[in-house]
Amino acid sequence: MSGTSRFEMIAGYRLEIATVREGVLIRTPGIFPVNAREWHGPYADEVAALVDFRTRVARPRITPERLRQYRKHGYYGIVRGVEVIQRRSPWTGASELTPFELVEA
Repeated sequence: MSGTSRFEMIAGYRLEIATVREGVLIRTPGIFPVNAREWHGPYADEVAALVDFRTRVARPRITPERLRQYRKHGYYGIVRGVEVIQRRSPWTGASELTPFELVEA
């Protein structure tokens, strides 16, 4: 890869942003699992890259009905007093426990 890159902290993640001939690439070099460190993109511009990243790492918003399904199938729990669900991360692809926001349908 030839181009310029810089690091920025976004949503608690150290994000590497690279500008290359094809557009903008992003990655999280210090994250686990290791395969999640691969480049994402190319994006048309940095704004599009950052919107996609923030969308993928945002706290999930689920309805009460969806929460009932998570509970029924064992994908809901409480960790250190915080309600969490188990899901596949849209950024890393790994299974994770994550807090959520309950919203009305």
